[in-house]
Amino acid sequence: ELSEGEDIDTSIPADPNVKNYSFTVVDGEVYYRENSRMVRPDLNATAEARVKGLVELRDCVQQLIDLEMDAGASDANIQAQMTELNRLYDSFSEKYGLINDRGNRLAFADDSSYYLLCALEVLDEEGKLERKADMFTKRTIKPHEAVAAADTAAEALAVSISEKARVDMAYMEQLTGKPGEELAAELRGVIFRVPGQNEPDGRPHYVTADEYLSGNVRRKLRQAQRAAEQDPS
Repeated sequence: ELSEGEDIDTSIPADPNVKNYSFTVVDGEVYYRENSRMVRPDLNATAEARVKGLVELRDCVQQLIDLEMDAGASDANIQAQMTELNRLYDSFSEKYGLINDRGNRLAFADDSSYYLLCALEVLDEEGKLERKADMFTKRTIKPHEAVAAADTAAEALAVSISEKARVDMAYMEQLTGKPGEELAAELRGVIFRVPGQNEPDGRPHYVTADEYLSGNVRRKLRQAQRAAEQDPS
């Protein structure tokens, strides 16, 4: 029984596969995720139809992005997804106009992916469709390929920072085939050994000059001096 002025709660637990602040369709009904719950938005029939069409488009775009980022995805699968994207877009725009049009913006602007969908349309200065985005016809994303080798210590350091977000001496040794001592010597003044700290495998722990020469620099330099006195090598 409901007390006076109390509404029926039509919300449902949030689907973890739905991004926060995004629309979705469950059993034919439109929901909008807000944190841990998904609620029924107040939409008229036309707006609800627009949202359902844009949800289909959004999910298709995301699947295409996922395929293009997957190094194992075949060109045939990617092309098939592009074909589906073209079909969905043509069907939607024939009924409801451009994604960028006011009616679609009012219905779907609260979705976290709305502006991604807007980028599917290349518009002219008057706001009319000039052409579809390249995503409809060509691969626009290439899967990440990690660098397998580096010729110099400086290149190895740049790759380590990019891939590992730190100075990973073991990784840099793999890239160059050089021992850590040689790499450290070549990068003198660019990286610094942190006194009293070692990597889990027992190797000396190094950081970049920017990281080392921040904070209490005097204390760090005193530590380095003591370490050098204890270990002249």
